[in-house]
Amino acid sequence: MAPIFIRSITLSGTWQKLAATRTVLTAAITTASTNAQNAQFRVDGGPTVLWPAGVSATLIGVDLSRIEVKGTSPDSVLVTGGIAFPAVRIGTSPTGGDGGAGEEFVVGPGGTTLP
Repeated sequence: MAPIFIRSITLSGTWQKLAATRTVLTAAITTASTNAQNAQFRVDGGPTVLWPAGVSATLIGVDLSRIEVKGTSPDSVLVTGGIAFPAVRIGTSPTGGDGGAGEEFVVGPGGTTLP
């Protein structure tokens, strides 16, 4: 089963990492639509980027511990994510399925045949 990451952060005047330790995954970062002020984000201590209320972005293959956020309490940011396993489409069943020519299967992690 793929790992899942969910964290809600209540903003404050102090920079907070999105993850405490190295966490590489695909994540959606969303500022609450009820936020009164812009959330401030930065990567590796670099320049600040302002995100208004209700903004969402999907970041693919990022280390969340490199991203920090701060703002005004009780404004918040939601971070959700996971790891998507690569899959390969093949034209016929590797196990001789009954779908005939052109039958498609998806092969996932460890050679697992998926529907």
